[in-house]
Amino acid sequence: MKREVTNRIRYVLEDLVPPALRDPAVFRTVAKLAWGQHIDHLADFRRQAAMLTPEQYEALYTHHPRVHDQTDNSLACIEPGISRMTPWPHITMSEPRV
Repeated sequence: MKREVTNRIRYVLEDLVPPALRDPAVFRTVAKLAWGQHIDHLADFRRQAAMLTPEQYEALYTHHPRVHDQTDNSLACIEPGISRMTPWPHITMSEPRV
């Protein structure tokens, strides 16, 4: 799923859906239908994020469902940056970097 699609979904959920339907219990139930127990893991992660070890972060992302295809950045974010990039004049791609 492309980032643009998930941004549209997020817009609908956050800006168009009434607060009563965005209630955490209701949303969590619907999300669990799609992603199962991973929703509980994400909730725990958010509560404990500041205290997690690098290994715990790695474990979460190793098992995290891949919602975004190949990258977490959209082309809308990447292309402007690439278009502004210029190579350093004293470095060529064939030279080994130290």
